[in-house]
Formats: sequence, C-alpha cells, structure tokens
Amino acid sequence: MLTGTQDMKKQSSTNDIVILGQPFIELYGEQIGSSLKEMLSFKKTVGGSSASIAIGCARLGLRTSLISQVGEDEMGQFVINTLQKEMIDVTQVKKFSGFQTPLILRGTQSKNIFPTIFYPNAHALLRNDIDSSLINKNSTLLISAMNFFIENMNHISRKAMISANENHVKIVLALDHFPSDIAAKDITTTLQTVLPLCDIIIGHEDDFQTATGILNTHSALKHLRTLTNATLVINTEQGGFVINDQIPTPWYNTVSHTGFKVNNHYNYAAKNAFISSFLYGWLEKYPLEKCCEFAMASKIITQSRHDSTPDLPSHDELMTYLSDQNKIVTQMLEAPHFSHIHYASTHVARQEQLLAFNFGYHQQWQKIAQPFNADETIIHHAKNLVALGLKDIAANTPYSSIISDDDIQPHILELFPQEHTIMRSLESPGEIPLRFKGDPDLSHMMLHWPQNHAAKISLIYHPDDRYVLRGQQEATVNLLHRACRAMHHELFIELIPPAASLSTASTISHIMQRFYEIGIYPDWWQIMPPRDQRSWDSITRVINDNDRYCQGVMILGHLATLEQLPLMFDFACKQVFCKGFVIGRSIFQQSLEQWFARRIDDQSLIAAVATSYQKAIDLWNDARQKAEHVNASKQEVA
Repeated sequence: MLTGTQDMKKQSSTNDIVILGQPFIELYGEQIGSSLKEMLSFKKTVGGSSASIAIGCARLGLRTSLISQVGEDEMGQFVINTLQKEMIDVTQVKKFSGFQTPLILRGTQSKNIFPTIFYPNAHALLRNDIDSSLINKNSTLLISAMNFFIENMNHISRKAMISANENHVKIVLALDHFPSDIAAKDITTTLQTVLPLCDIIIGHEDDFQTATGILNTHSALKHLRTLTNATLVINTEQGGFVINDQIPTPWYNTVSHTGFKVNNHYNYAAKNAFISSFLYGWLEKYPLEKCCEFAMASKIITQSRHDSTPDLPSHDELMTYLSDQNKIVTQMLEAPHFSHIHYASTHVARQEQLLAFNFGYHQQWQKIAQPFNADETIIHHAKNLVALGLKDIAANTPYSSIISDDDIQPHILELFPQEHTIMRSLESPGEIPLRFKGDPDLSHMMLHWPQNHAAKISLIYHPDDRYVLRGQQEATVNLLHRACRAMHHELFIELIPPAASLSTASTISHIMQRFYEIGIYPDWWQIMPPRDQRSWDSITRVINDNDRYCQGVMILGHLATLEQLPLMFDFACKQVFCKGFVIGRSIFQQSLEQWFARRIDDQSLIAAVATSYQKAIDLWNDARQKAEHVNASKQEVA
C-alpha cells in the first residue's frame, strides 16, 4: 500500500515519472454544445490522455518523460516542439517514417458526451519494443488503460509493466476514456490481467464502473479489491477519494477532499488534470488529503475554461488558487490576475532580452523622402534595403526584433527568422484618444497573424488626463489586451506622456500601476529612458508588486544616434527590469538621406544599416556585461 509520505524518489532517477502512450494532434471544437458536423471552428493542440497527463505533470514541476512515436511529418514535429516547450523529456519520442501523425477531431456536446473521430488509424504508431532500461531508471511508470486496446501497444505496455514491477518502479494505471467500439465484457476481461501489477489505479467514478462492468460504485470497488492491492483514487463530481485498504461502507468514507464546486462539469481534460495533480502531490510526498486537494483544484481550474490540454494549470496557478480560497471561487477563476498567471506561466516563451529596430510609421518615411521628391515606389524600395541590412544581423542575433506598421510590405516581414518577434504597430499615429488602424475586429485581424507576431501600441496617456478621456483610452487598451490573450499573441505597450504635461519621477510608474489595477498585463513595457534612479526604482517597485511575470521594460531610442547610445545603455542595463531597447532610422539617418539623394548605391545603404544595427547591439552587450560585472563585485563585497 502507498502513503503520501512514502519516500518515492530514487537517487539515481532521471525523471520523476515516465509515461507510455500515444500523443495525437487534437482539433477541439470551439462551439460548446455542438456536434462535430455543426462545428464552425477548431483549435489545434497536442492531445491524447498520455500526452495531456505528461503536460499536466510537467507544468506542476515534475520531471516528466514520454515514450512514444510520432509520424515523420510537420504534425509530428509540432508534437515534439510542444512537449519540449512544456519541459518534457522527448528523447524517447521517436519519429516513424512513412506514417502520418494521428489526428483527433473532438467536440464537447454535453457534460459527458465528447464526439470524437480519429484520422487516420490513430493507434498504430508504437510498432517496436521499447528499451526497458528507459523505464527502470525512473521512479514511476504511468500507463493509460487505453493502451491495452490498441494494436501493438497492448504487448508493449504489458512488457513495460512486468519490467517495472521487477525493478521496483511504481506503476500507475490511468483509467481514461475507453473506446466506444469495445464491448464492456472485453474491457473487464482485458484489464483484470494487469490490475495485480498496479500500485495506483486512478480514474473517474464512471471509469471504475466501466473497468469492472459493475454499475454500482461500491460493488465495483469491492470487486476490484479482490483483484488488486493497489491504492484506488476515485474522481467524482463531489470530490476526490483515496482507498488504501479494504473498501469501507459507504465507500466514500475515506481519505478525501470535497471542497470545490464549479458550474461547468465538462470532464475531458479535467480528468487528466485530476490525475497529474494527484500524482504531483504523491510524488512530492504530500499527505494523501493534500494530494486530493491538488487534484480537485486542478480539475476545477481546467473545467472553468475550455476543458482542453492548454487549460491545464501551472504550479504557480494551482498554488495561487489554493492560497486564495478565502475569495469566492468563481470570481477568483475569472479574475484578470488569475487568468494572467495561467497565460504567463504556460503560454509564453520568456526572452532574456529584446533588441528591436523600429521601421516607424509610413508617414515618417514620406517626410524623409519629400525633400528628394521620392515617390511611393522609391520609399518601398528604401524599406526593402533597410530590411536586407537588418536581415543578416537578425539571423545571428537570437533576441533581435523589428517593429512595423501594417503599411510595410509582407515580403519584408518574411525576410526575418520565424522565431523572432515581430511587433505590429496598430494605432493611428499621434491620435488622442487611442484609435486602431485597419480592421476594428482585433481578434479577427490577429487570426491571420503568424505566432511570432505581436501587438504593439504607442499610448499617449497621463494620470492627470480628464476622467472621460482616461476611461475611453483604458477601455480601448482593454479590448486589445483581451484580443491578445484570446489569440495568444504578446502585447507591447509604449507609454508616452503628452508633451505639454508635467512629468515627475513617478509618472510612468503611476500609469503602469493604473493599468495593472484594471487588469491589463502587457508582456513588455516600452518607455523613454528615465533620467534618474528614483524613476527606475518606482517602476521596479510597481512591476514587482503587480506582475512578477512581466518580461521586461524596453527603453526607446528612436531619435538617438550611435554616439548617444552608450550613456543611455550603461544606465539602463543597471536596472532589474530593463531587458532591451528600441532604436530607429536615426542610427543611419545620414546614409539614408544620401541614398535618397542618389549619392550612394543600394549596397552601400544595406551595409550602413547592417553596420549601425550591429554596432547598437554590441554597445548594448558591452553595457550588460559591465552591469553584470558591477553586480557580481557588489555581491562579493556583501
């Protein structure tokens, strides 16, 4: 029997848990309550209970490995990339040539009805035996009950369980969604032969009934106890329950947690949330009551959203939820701050720094070109040459980025590596109140953006603005913030106090504080370089108090020359949250004007742009190194 305080981890273990099972590409319908034939849109994610449980475990901080195979195709690479981003060990997720990664279409038609279609034969990938040593060096093996009804997986799973049992690796059997085309008696007969090898059997109350073929839960559990001594973990609508010994009467008179309720009772990915969170608590040696609390809380969090794998909570999210139980739970789940924790701790690939070049507004290019009588064709050609100058530098600088408005030609954006952030300026330049150019339906516009594109606005705002104006601008920014979160694009907010307003050491920090108070959490802030340490201290304090997930602050050097950058960078790099810069045409302004005047050729302009951008990056890196050296010296003295 198992206890929550049992010493689970081997000193030699590579991972806390290894999971054997088949991941899928899952397209889940966005219209809750619709059948698949009526579905209007789908979202893509990695699915299958094995992969979903692996993601749930990894998000909670468990060292997690998945053993499986995917097709040698783009969807297979998507699976691997997704698992890697979740910090899952994918060294044993092998590519299988000549076969497509399987696809699932899944809907949520009602509480317990999830219409599902598999394309192609989604259960035929694991064709070869696995190396038992991959399992034996881990502390725990999890196998989905589904495995025993899949060609080849049945044999491989049984072999893995026998090897794990012989090497004292704990075995967890996850009772999940059984195939609808398998007869109930076949499910019962198949599972009876593997139950004696299990240390934990975990699943929903309905799945225990299906596994035994007995519709009464008490009778089903009593029958199960005759077949196995495993700890039984039962997930119900009322709570989570653990039975270590004989089945009590009533059966739920045992270790449990029944404290959470939610209006939405969809139970697809929520099952996997329950399983992964219970195992997190168990592997981290928490008492079993606490394990049930983790499991139920994660289940409720997942159910409160779309009930799909991306909705599984992170460790920070779970602990925040449990620490705030004095609040009304439904309000907590819907609070902007709580939603932000989920977004920031699960969706964002954090960047150490961001070194951006701003193309500027098209009107600014027209103003530069006007003295030289350059038409639109020449201006577009100039932009293209600047992009070519930036291209090679960007290819060798992982944190390089560009900012452009929507007037820039698409082929220019295609010159930059897909993994680099491209910020798209959405505002009409200089307008107060803030107004967006182009499509007013922001979510519809972002639907057509590549994943590496981000929304960026320049906001002319001051805490002393008229109440009506502030409210109007805040509502507009909130619309953008919500669209960015819904479409999973980063948000950059550039703060610009009005030129005629009074700015103090706390003006920028007051603006930041206000936006945090109304539930707006940009990924990055962009500000003019503060001139004194008091300003930076205020900014640091506000970010620390409100958003420890903030990626950073970028300083604006739109009008700065190369000669002015060292002083600006040296001061900025000493600040905790300053993680990058934005520069513009001013670093090669003279060369650009010479090109418009036809005093230099295309290659000379390209070279001037590349040299200037690289110089700015070098100056930034030098400033960071000096700041790091100073900080290290201070720590040694302390």
